[in-house]
Amino acid sequence: MSSRERILALGIAILVVVIVGYQFVVLPVLGAFDRVADETTQLRNEVKEARALVDNRERIETTWAGYEKAGLENDEFSARARVQASITEWCQASRLKIDRLETGRDARADEDNRFAEITFRLTASGGIRSLQRFFELVSTAPFPLRVLDCTISNPRAGEEGLTLVLNLSTIIDAANATDASGGA
Repeated sequence: MSSRERILALGIAILVVVIVGYQFVVLPVLGAFDRVADETTQLRNEVKEARALVDNRERIETTWAGYEKAGLENDEFSARARVQASITEWCQASRLKIDRLETGRDARADEDNRFAEITFRLTASGGIRSLQRFFELVSTAPFPLRVLDCTISNPRAGEEGLTLVLNLSTIIDAANATDASGGA
């Protein structure tokens, strides 16, 4: 083998070693850096959420104490009746006309069966002041109530009347829940 062929063979061997090293050493290390960066970002977000919970602990405890004082229902029938009566009362107080008020079929329990969620769908109509007053009343409910989604539309252009479609939910104590028919 001539010196030229040896240099060429050595160059090819070095090139193969570099390519193999890049594929099996450099790329996995770079991938590990990317994974560590992603995990760090995720963990920072979790820490931020945990700090927010700690910072809001007093407010959360006060809210839950209010729910317990108001009586967190364990009876699905009573919880449905309470929310429906409250929505009806709030609509009357705020001068909203209820077009339709429906409840979801069954309460859905969370993954550890501690609470169950009951959903409601309200369709109502009224003016902007009525909607404002209604939402003030909803936001100060003495029992757990969450707005899942809300749509406000003006079905007739040029008129003041607005249509509200609101999906709400409440929770019951699923660990001690009783029959939805009103009995134990």
